[in-house]
Amino acid sequence: MRWISLVFAAVVGTGCGETITLTDDLDITWDFGLTLASFEDELHTPYVKGADVQLWVSSDDDEQTFVGWTIVSSDHGVFSLDRVERTQYNLRGNGKAVAEGTSILTIHDEHGDERGRAVVEVLAPDRVQVEHHAYLIMRRDDEARVDDARIVEGGTSTYLVRYFRDNRELHGNGVLTATSPDGIRLEPRRTFLFENREWLSIHASEPMSTSVELFADGTSVGVVPVEVVAESAIEDVVLIPQTERGADATDWLVVLAQAYDGDGRRLFGVDYQWEVDGVMQIGDGDLFRYEFDPDQPRELTARRGTHSDTITVHSAGGSVDSSNDLGCSSSAPTGGVALIAGLALVLRRRRR
Repeated sequence: MRWISLVFAAVVGTGCGETITLTDDLDITWDFGLTLASFEDELHTPYVKGADVQLWVSSDDDEQTFVGWTIVSSDHGVFSLDRVERTQYNLRGNGKAVAEGTSILTIHDEHGDERGRAVVEVLAPDRVQVEHHAYLIMRRDDEARVDDARIVEGGTSTYLVRYFRDNRELHGNGVLTATSPDGIRLEPRRTFLFENREWLSIHASEPMSTSVELFADGTSVGVVPVEVVAESAIEDVVLIPQTERGADATDWLVVLAQAYDGDGRRLFGVDYQWEVDGVMQIGDGDLFRYEFDPDQPRELTARRGTHSDTITVHSAGGSVDSSNDLGCSSSAPTGGVALIAGLALVLRRRRR
């Protein structure tokens, strides 16, 4: 999920001039151009059908005010664009991926001259993939995928939901809904501020074998089996650390506590009590974050009931955390999100 980047440099004098950049609110990538020949379209679509997308036009020229500038979509039935307005340093527009197809976004300056264009593609997903947040935090992406969610009763487990169409990943969020039986509570969530993604938290109250059906913009895109197990299913607890090899002092690292059943299958939704050198830490969760210090070895322990594991880490201090915490997240977007995202663009531009 990367920024749409559209770079166009106007030729002035020696052939170098202003760089115009069109971005969206999916992630941060900054692009620089120097001449007309360096025009580069790095539009990272397709968008998932139904997603809301905020567009920003910025310039590396501090004198650019964008007075009279516009962004135009060639097909509002595919990608609609409204409320295009000028901010202090940017041109901003609210887009929506309405229907499958392609549309061309064109930027015009105050004279009506075209300053750049990019193609937007919109697709509806035909499947989803769910990945456990803890393993993404640990940067163990190849272990994050979950084909069936096994959750300990009373626990909550959080998953990234990724959309695909013919094995192409679709970007955007805000389109997820889900159905579940009694005893399971589902919470679709969204993260913003440079990591614009879709998440699903599953709250499990009692043992059962069931499934949840996921929908994207009202269309069914998959079923995830859910197995809620009793506390007694936990047979082992293992601490999985991020490697300290190559870490610098003051780097922050993470340790994951992972529960397993008797068949060696991962169990999620488990919080642990943590100790450092035998001292109980404040809070319960499945993660421990610490500041790396090669000169301070510590004994780190996670406990759940009668099960525990201990490893040695090198820490100047740390705290308990949970993979259910998503940072800048919401059940619905807010005006504050757009404001802060715009501020980030402004600050980056001013540093240029």
